Amino acid sequence: MNDGYEVRAVIQTLADKLNYYPSIVAQISNLEKGVIDLEVGSYYRPYNDEYKQNKHLM
Repeated sequence: MNDGYEVRAVIQTLADKLNYYPSIVAQISNLEKGVIDLEVGSYYRPYNDEYKQNKHLM
């Protein structure tokens, strides 16, 4: 997204779930940027956690 967050979602439900995006970002706006996963439910993971997870796989 243009505001620095990455959104992951299933294409078939993306349009409906993006309606919740402003509310989700409002709740996490004072945290670091990261991934907002809307595939099943919704959750947020900071990029630091994403980096640690990927680094562990190398």
